[in-house]
Amino acid sequence: MITNNKDGTYSVLSPAGDELRKFKKRELAEIYASDSAKEEMRAEYVKTAHKRKNINTRKIRVRCIDTGEEYPSMNQAARTTYVSERSIHKSIRTGQPISGLRWERI
Repeated sequence: MITNNKDGTYSVLSPAGDELRKFKKRELAEIYASDSAKEEMRAEYVKTAHKRKNINTRKIRVRCIDTGEEYPSMNQAARTTYVSERSIHKSIRTGQPISGLRWERI
């Protein structure tokens, strides 16, 4: 929030009402207020990160049907066989081989 002071300066206030900084020009105060609001939103986003589920962090165990090798995650299988995770996932869904390999979930 931006307030106009009696001495011709502008103050940027925090949501609690504390003065964060004074500026002589309103434009600078608006820029600072928008940057501090972004920082507050970013901090709130980081605080609530544990509440959001990221599907990519789930470890889905997979097995290569053709070689019989088991992997603790799709990511590990992709890195070991030089195939993308997306391709492995597609092979699991459709049953079609990707780079000559067929995959299944364990």
